[in-house]
Amino acid sequence: MVGLCMLLASLRHGFTHGAALGGVAPRTMRALLAVPVLTLVIVAAVAYAAPPAAAQVIILDKSKAPRASGPVCGGVVNGQPQQPCGSKGATYEGAALGTCPAGSFFDIGKWECWTCPAGYDRSAAAVDTDRACAKPDKNVRGDFGPAQYRGPRCPAGSFFDPIRGVECWSCPAGYRRSAAHIEAGNACFIPAREDFARTIHHGNWTIFSPCPKGQFGDPNGDCYTCPNGFSRTGHPAWDDRACSRAVGEQQSRATVVTRGECQPGEILDAKIQGAQNVDTGGGCWKCPQAWDRTVFPVDGNQACEKGGGFVFRKAEKKAALTCQAGQHFDFIGVSDADLRNLQSRKLAAQGAKATQSGTCWSCPHGFKRSVYDVRTNAACAGTGFEWYTAPYPEPGLFGIGGAEDVVLEILRDRKGVEAAIEAIAKESKQSLDSARKSFWEEIRDEPESSPILVSVAQAALMAAIEAPAKATPAQRALVNNFAKYYRDRQTYLAKDALAAYDAWAAAGQYFRSRDTAKQPSMMTLIDTGSTPPDFYEVVHAGVFVGLGAGAAMGAGYAAAISNPAIHKAIFPFAKKSLDRALEKATLKITEEAIEKFGTEIGKQVAKEGIKAAAKSLQKLASVMKALSSIGPTIIITIATEIVTAEIEKAIAIAEARPKLLTSIAAAQRLPEFWRMIDNDAGYGNITGYWSLATSGKRKPTGKAAQEMAAIAEDALGMKKDKTNTAGTPTMVIQLDGVIIGNVLPQSGPLQWEQIPGRAHDIALATDGTVWVIGDNKVPGGRGIYFRGPKDRDWKSVPGGAVRIAIAGTAPWLVNDGGIAFERAGANWADRPVLAGGKIMKAADVGASAKGVWALAEPTKQGNFAVYRWTGKQWLRDQSAWGTRITVDADGNPWLTNAAGQIFALVNGKWQPFTGSARDIAVDAFGAPVVVDGTGKVQVFDMTSNAWRNTGRDGTAVALGGGKVWHLGPGTEVYRQK
Repeated sequence: MVGLCMLLASLRHGFTHGAALGGVAPRTMRALLAVPVLTLVIVAAVAYAAPPAAAQVIILDKSKAPRASGPVCGGVVNGQPQQPCGSKGATYEGAALGTCPAGSFFDIGKWECWTCPAGYDRSAAAVDTDRACAKPDKNVRGDFGPAQYRGPRCPAGSFFDPIRGVECWSCPAGYRRSAAHIEAGNACFIPAREDFARTIHHGNWTIFSPCPKGQFGDPNGDCYTCPNGFSRTGHPAWDDRACSRAVGEQQSRATVVTRGECQPGEILDAKIQGAQNVDTGGGCWKCPQAWDRTVFPVDGNQACEKGGGFVFRKAEKKAALTCQAGQHFDFIGVSDADLRNLQSRKLAAQGAKATQSGTCWSCPHGFKRSVYDVRTNAACAGTGFEWYTAPYPEPGLFGIGGAEDVVLEILRDRKGVEAAIEAIAKESKQSLDSARKSFWEEIRDEPESSPILVSVAQAALMAAIEAPAKATPAQRALVNNFAKYYRDRQTYLAKDALAAYDAWAAAGQYFRSRDTAKQPSMMTLIDTGSTPPDFYEVVHAGVFVGLGAGAAMGAGYAAAISNPAIHKAIFPFAKKSLDRALEKATLKITEEAIEKFGTEIGKQVAKEGIKAAAKSLQKLASVMKALSSIGPTIIITIATEIVTAEIEKAIAIAEARPKLLTSIAAAQRLPEFWRMIDNDAGYGNITGYWSLATSGKRKPTGKAAQEMAAIAEDALGMKKDKTNTAGTPTMVIQLDGVIIGNVLPQSGPLQWEQIPGRAHDIALATDGTVWVIGDNKVPGGRGIYFRGPKDRDWKSVPGGAVRIAIAGTAPWLVNDGGIAFERAGANWADRPVLAGGKIMKAADVGASAKGVWALAEPTKQGNFAVYRWTGKQWLRDQSAWGTRITVDADGNPWLTNAAGQIFALVNGKWQPFTGSARDIAVDAFGAPVVVDGTGKVQVFDMTSNAWRNTGRDGTAVALGGGKVWHLGPGTEVYRQK
């Protein structure tokens, strides 16, 4: 009997931190992220003469899925068999492809047809690598260089064992590895030994008074005993070795730690760096991108070579030979009569054509090819076993520690968010105004559902992974907490895969025993069961389509996160992650799904992904909410047919459960993000798990939600010019070629409303709160008041001051004694300006979330010296003097002086700015507003590159979110409508 070999397409990589999700990431990630229906069945495909088919993905009705993980059908529950799955006819897809299309070449490893770009020829490198195609170029010079050591094959404290490919194990503390099998009970041991001990002295003996029974004497007249369990040796009684005992060998089992594999793209070599234990099985090394490993030692300066005389490019896949991956090849032909019969049963399209031989067929979703004639209704059999994986409780963006603070950091600056919105609007050909309104409203009302916030937070995550030294504390916290989520999520999948295997094995044993009892035969006596698929890889494959809940990386949002303006505005140090994101953003959504799943259902997944992407581009901010209402649920279908016993199958059965146990051990280790980000597989892992994590819907805390809403309200009140990009200022002041900053133009007469109360100074926080120095005199100056964006009344805080500025949301003051203060919690912390051990009286303070500056003694021609706060002390800028100071969102100070001139510190150099001012304010985009030398409020107009007089008289100004506040000559408070 020829058995049916049930093959499940491998994801190529086992469960490692770098490869578990990596097989999908480079080509399929964005397609799958957008899939809106998330209950899946993965079906084992029957292997024929064609190459092995990939696992199928089938969209089911989520409402019919069970609540907890477990077998759906074909299993055994509480000792009773479940209902089996049925059978159906196969769909005729057409004649098999016999040759590659013109201009393409056949790759035997992939069983596919590929092409090289014009002018390039096929190289000796693998067809799916960056160097698959080559073109001579005499300008490219060859060179040698060193490889970078990335880490040991096995973690420190563990050792390498070649079982099941390669695994890393450890022995208990104090134990050594024995020569026994790694899974034996004596895999680890402590050798037999002789322990020594000193004697215990009890007193003296004489000829008339010998030592008591049980003690022994020595020639010096002393009585001794050995400790319990020890015996007397031949050494002197006072010697450290006077007593001894024999200790037998101690034995213990070893514990699996993880799989011993290098990250994709790394090179395994027997050499390791430093004094690491050689039992680690060698080290992992990496050559620079586009460099090749040479025959020279891996730790030498010639380990890698950049080949001279050629430039390289990727090849492009054109078609699969014979049938599309996932379809079934059959040598049978289809006559006209067959075709009519198939069409009448709706198993062939009306436009299909008959062929003499070599045909392609597909089974319905959830079914596999049987042994029966492909033209019959029994051509596709229901699988023997279905396993359902219950959804994981995803934390959502604000359920990941550190994410809330990271989002607030980005929102307070706002440039990155504006750049992301502009990128998506451009990608979707939407009006920028409508896109801004849609996204900012969602940030205000439902920040937990905002794809923009998910995207920019991911950009922050990647930047912090790449350059942790330059990351903020919030970013570092985000990386650490996301790593814990990553570990816990993988552990959940690994344990579920083990449960799926155990249920599969139990079902197989049950049905084999039943069949043996009914009709014993040689076949049933020698059968060992069907070869198990790699359950972990099957479970994990389903996760990719489950990533549809994390739609933030759908087609439009990929454009946002990969936009250089975002990285330039927020993370200028993260070039590597930007390059990687740009590369991913160029992938085609259809190609991604088919490349991974390689089946007709893969096409359907892609089709659904395209629909979701189109929906996301039409509804913009609403898509996240629409998709995430469906949680990722996965059903895995595995065949349990009895297959004839064979060595390969027996080995697979013996290794299946231990491999899953290894997967669990590997899952419980924290990921090494710093290594993963360097390769496509690892980058895809991080991106995929981020999408899964952020598919949850946890709201930000109350205070954070209020600040987000206030920032969004400010943004919604700002008219942003369509061509204005935060990373590329549209208004350039030609001062030695230096860009001063973005300016938001005003159009039409400005409208104003008076706010009750009187004030002598005013400043705006990033959360929309207005702070003022009031009119009432108190110790230290005048009273301090604030008003929230939705408040109608002013609230007071203890203290008195004459000047005020806000660093993000934290007020800074200068009192009438010239002492600066910072708000620390509910108290004021004094920050006196010290120089040479002397307190210098301060005259003004300017602040933003990225910097605090002050003006203080000494004075010069009516101006004060300039100081910068480092977080611990004030440092003087010896080159500047001024009378008023403010700080923009990038931390750059702007000055006015006694002559009314305006200056901005740009790239370490003070640059003059046109106009004159007594007071000045600059918003998040570097747009200045001043009270000029005549006491008029002026706004800089980008269109005319000149100041525009508002007609308002003022003494002080504040600016935030494009809205101007000013104090009138009678200390009145006015706000732009």
